[in-house]
Amino acid sequence: MTHKGNPIPQDKLVHKKKFITEIKDESILSNIADLKPILEPTISKLLEKVGIWTQGEKEKALALAMERTDREIERLSYLSQINPLVSDKEIEAMKMMQREILTALGHTQCRIDAIRIILTS
Repeated sequence: MTHKGNPIPQDKLVHKKKFITEIKDESILSNIADLKPILEPTISKLLEKVGIWTQGEKEKALALAMERTDREIERLSYLSQINPLVSDKEIEAMKMMQREILTALGHTQCRIDAIRIILTS
């Protein structure tokens, strides 16, 4: 669709891949460029909201990883009291793995790979 809501003629389009279409008419592209002042603030707000959401998801992942690894450390500690074959080395290895997991999750960054914009009249 053009910025006025009119369909783009098929002879002005080049189909690249499935679900991807490139516009080859410069007049249509310049009209779409007129939307930039409208789209930029909207996309900025979207990115801000996505950033807040991803931070929350990251915190959930960290909490879940901590909970599960703590549970495993507690299990190994309990087993070491009743089974001499469970060594302190195993418990220390699990604690080290926990630190590595939490460090890796702490350094993750989420990103948006694409934004689909649908223009309607």
